[in-house]
Amino acid sequence: MNYPVWYIPSVGGSLLIAFIAIIHVVVSHFAVGGGLWLVLTEKKAYREKKKYIIEYVKKHTLFFMLITMVFGAITGVGIWFTIALIHPDATSVLIHSFVFGWAMEWVLFLVEIVAAFLYFYTFEKISKKTHLLIGWIYFIAAWGSLVIINAILSFMLTPGKWISTGNFRDGILNPSFIPSTIFRTFLSFALAGSYALLTASIKFKGKERETLTKYNGKWILISLSGMIPSLIWYYFTLPGQSRSGISGTSYIMKLSARHLYISLGLFILFSLFFIIRKLGKLSFPISLITLLSLFIFFGAFEFIRESGRKPYIISDYMYSNGIRVKDSKFPKDFPVLSISKWTLNKSVDENNMKDAGREIFRIQCFACHSFGIKNNIIPKISGWSKEKIERIIGSLRGITKFMPDFHGDDMERKALAGWLYSISENGRDPQTQKMVNKKNGETIFLNHCADCHETDGENPIRPKMENFNSSSEIYKILGKLNKLNEDMPDFEGTDKERKNLSEYLFDLRSKK
Repeated sequence: MNYPVWYIPSVGGSLLIAFIAIIHVVVSHFAVGGGLWLVLTEKKAYREKKKYIIEYVKKHTLFFMLITMVFGAITGVGIWFTIALIHPDATSVLIHSFVFGWAMEWVLFLVEIVAAFLYFYTFEKISKKTHLLIGWIYFIAAWGSLVIINAILSFMLTPGKWISTGNFRDGILNPSFIPSTIFRTFLSFALAGSYALLTASIKFKGKERETLTKYNGKWILISLSGMIPSLIWYYFTLPGQSRSGISGTSYIMKLSARHLYISLGLFILFSLFFIIRKLGKLSFPISLITLLSLFIFFGAFEFIRESGRKPYIISDYMYSNGIRVKDSKFPKDFPVLSISKWTLNKSVDENNMKDAGREIFRIQCFACHSFGIKNNIIPKISGWSKEKIERIIGSLRGITKFMPDFHGDDMERKALAGWLYSISENGRDPQTQKMVNKKNGETIFLNHCADCHETDGENPIRPKMENFNSSSEIYKILGKLNKLNEDMPDFEGTDKERKNLSEYLFDLRSKK
């Protein structure tokens, strides 16, 4: 929170990171699997003395070099650019904690570049043995780069002993490192095989197509035999909170999981059916669907993995808004603006409520929320009163495990609530505001209780009312909710609202 942040509220920072990162991750995995595919396929061509396979590998090499060395390098720089601007605190931790790891990765990347260029420009110009050796050097360097980057990615989800030791070795050898490395390795082979399957369906016909379809199909089948078990292993190495989030406790996670299952199912179905049963009938559309299914699966996996960390950017160490867990132990009334370096307002008073609220949003909310494309905050607070927004801000972790607690004093919470209300539909529309201010029992229930209770649906309130003989009994209970259940906040409305709510709740008994 003490770094300047690239504030683009209409888009949202996480969307930019996701857009660039998913493209780069696909390309970088293809660089690993494709490197091994080139070497083994070239070796197959020499062994079987098939000139058309040599030409096939040469054409692949040109595309491979352009997509991995040029496009991959550009998107790699793009990732560093966006994460440094959107999540500077987390980026700083990753740089300082893994300096030696980054140094190794950059050396390996340099080896990759040199080997890839040599492999392409010396094709059929040097001895076969030497050319294959260059290909092996490229693959080993590419795979080593994947191992290091994956270690740091898996660290962010499962830092393990590093939390207490801060040790480089503990950070690299974190609990999910081995299964995720195996999974990504086999996934990179599947990408290479699927792409080669697509090009084979375009370039060849008859017996040649069958030969290369069978060969590339083996890549996919071997990849699946490693991908699926390692993915299951990976899942069970995650902490309980991450597993529950990944299992689909929110709508977006359920939707992502659905994409994951369906795309993987399609990929397996087309791979097995057309590669094993209908070898000679694999067409360009089918091979394209197979490859796109794998892309969707990979994208869904990356989204779920990233979301599984919430409310953290580095699990159990730093929240998604850049506040370290150890720093979140400040007293509840500690003013966060006072320790924020990149703010104009260092405290909140009646004269700067709106400006201070906007800055608090940037500090604590912008990492995940926007006003436009990604995770738009405005629809989420639609119909809420200012009081409800302020109350919700004070109990974020009680509402969803995906959000960190609000950090700040009462005035900062009030400023944030006031500013959010000013940009909401209610705050902009006087007629809507007039309707919201109409204090009847049902409106009070929606504002104060509906976040956790429904009348008859989830956690229903109606059956609970059967235990009361009068609205006055309910009125008394509303005054000591937190004593009855520590997960429930005390009723914060006026005495009149409390009375109206108790009458509304008691009246539910007669409306069954």
